[in-house]
Amino acid sequence: MEKLNRIEAFDETTPVDSPPPPYVSEDPNSTKRKSSKSKPADRNPIFITRLIRNLTKGKTRSETDHKPACKPLEFQYPDPTSVLCRCGKHNDTTVFSAGALSGKVRCTCGYIVESTGLSYYPSHTAAPPDMVMQNSALTNGFKYLICGCGEPLELPISLQAYGSCQKYDLTTPTPATPRRLSSSLAETEKILLCSCGKLVDLKVEYDIYHHEKHLTALRFLAVFAIGLLFIWQLMCPSSPNITNLKTHYTYTSATKSGLPLEPIPKRLQSIQDCSISNIQATDLTFLDLASPPSSSEFIDRRDRLAQALFEEGFDAFVIEPGYTFSYYANVTQKDWEVWEPEERPFLLVVQPERTSGINDNIEAKATFLVPSFEAERARLLNMPFKAPIEVVTYEEHWDPYTTLRSSSIFKQKTAPKLMVDEEMREFISRGLGRHFNVSGLTRAVEQVRQRKSEAEVGILRAVNTGTVECLRAMRSCLTPGLDENDVMIVLDNTLRAAGLDPFFDIVLFDEDASNPHGGTDGSKVLTNETMILIDVGAHLYGYSSDICRSFFPPFASKPASEQERQTLSASMKHKLHVWNIVMDAQTASLHALVENSTAAAVDIAARNIIETVDDGRYNGTFTHRVGHGIGIKAHESPYLNQGNTGSVLKAGMVFTSEPGIYLVNEFGVRHEDVLLVKQEGMPDILTGERAKGPWDP
Repeated sequence: MEKLNRIEAFDETTPVDSPPPPYVSEDPNSTKRKSSKSKPADRNPIFITRLIRNLTKGKTRSETDHKPACKPLEFQYPDPTSVLCRCGKHNDTTVFSAGALSGKVRCTCGYIVESTGLSYYPSHTAAPPDMVMQNSALTNGFKYLICGCGEPLELPISLQAYGSCQKYDLTTPTPATPRRLSSSLAETEKILLCSCGKLVDLKVEYDIYHHEKHLTALRFLAVFAIGLLFIWQLMCPSSPNITNLKTHYTYTSATKSGLPLEPIPKRLQSIQDCSISNIQATDLTFLDLASPPSSSEFIDRRDRLAQALFEEGFDAFVIEPGYTFSYYANVTQKDWEVWEPEERPFLLVVQPERTSGINDNIEAKATFLVPSFEAERARLLNMPFKAPIEVVTYEEHWDPYTTLRSSSIFKQKTAPKLMVDEEMREFISRGLGRHFNVSGLTRAVEQVRQRKSEAEVGILRAVNTGTVECLRAMRSCLTPGLDENDVMIVLDNTLRAAGLDPFFDIVLFDEDASNPHGGTDGSKVLTNETMILIDVGAHLYGYSSDICRSFFPPFASKPASEQERQTLSASMKHKLHVWNIVMDAQTASLHALVENSTAAAVDIAARNIIETVDDGRYNGTFTHRVGHGIGIKAHESPYLNQGNTGSVLKAGMVFTSEPGIYLVNEFGVRHEDVLLVKQEGMPDILTGERAKGPWDP
């Protein structure tokens, strides 16, 4: 029996008529599943509109006080023709049972279609357009419904209370004002309905959910409250111009119900079940360490950028959609250009501007350069800004760079000096260079992104700790005969079950791991003495994990004493010896990863251990740098290599440390953890804890 991924009750902060977020498994810039964590409502018309909509539809706090507990059901898989649908897409094969009763269910968003016995909907049959509930042969016991976006709900109804099927009709969508339909239910029973992933609790004390007079009173109070909110909006200073960050930060899943799993071969099902069960047994507590960046976080980033620009004498920083744009405005390339990189520039221009006030601070002024027909779409991106965005538009037959230069934001400048980063495409840099003095990044501007905020550290800690936990959860389930591809598939789905979105996974056995990033076809098979190397990364709120562990499989005997260790094969002894050398090298790198050290010093500390041990036996086997910065990209500056003497480490910087030894045609060992530079002392380990041994990664 397999337990389905856990589910969560209806989040009362979500509008009842909003569609579910899309389920996407792509890169960190793609749209992701929306977090269930609530956010404070900003004082703007969007929030007020939602409040009107919810209150006038009878959505009140008293309803959410009656949320029923949703428990995961148990499923069997005897028949591949039945199917569980997630918003109309075939997602899984399920058959449920309760005692002697067996039934099969198909559902689409917001509706329930039920069938029992032999007359079920096979996977190749489309659900009927009228969503008719078939007559049920159920006469006793429990009845289970799968409804709304693939989330399971449990509906216990006794024989005496339920009566016949005709007395309870599910042929229509949930009404705007929830009503209990005619039935013979006892007053102690409850009926559950759902609409596209949202749970509606229908109390049975009344024939309607609330008395009409009560609803009328609520509507009156709603109108009165809305009037007060409008007055408040007019009288109070404007708040940041965003209520819902619609791009990848808030759409990355942080819910403990996990992400949709990818299909796997049947022979791997028990391995995957074991792995997912292990990770769910941790209660996914690492997700509690993180919350998505707030609107004020993005505003602060741009203000710090503006301060750095001002101090270095630049008039503006120009960005196009990508990682840097995402960092400063929460917009990715895919949010703007859904098909391919555009030839028509869409640019964010951040300028330092001195505020008029007591402190006379430097703040960021943001302007967008967009094609005129895209101006409204740019505004609809709901980027986190203090005020409505300012837009400079150009027609397609104009030179956009001439338009930008002649606009009001640069009109008073004689020779404007712009900064761009490495993500700016060359043809745009050339276009800007015809009208502006264009330079690359300076160290001060780089450090704005390199030094992580408390919120960023929390996300990096959660995603990296969670990735290690998933790897450990999977290890204990491995069996002889699995190949590298099998392990990769199971690990990726374990990450998804934990609410993390995998974006790379390198699984290498023995001699395949002598090439640090692999390159084989993944067919090497797991044996008793295999040294497994796994380097894997996932995303949470757009931030990356990047961890590596080298270990023996769980069925490889672990010596309990030095005497037993001597009985190991020569191959096992050598692998264990190299494992310990690499761990010593990583320890040396940690001692060098302190504030005011250099990036080069960290690499050299680890490299000296490997190159000098055993009279230089392993000299030349550590073939890459020791690490790199990490954040919204898996690889960010500064880079920890022995030549980077100019990069000085500062508190708040986050790095990987990943020394390795690679013995051609034998095996490879690498340990990788993510580390936060502190103001004093050793770095903070954001992967939870380092590996303890090759049997305890």
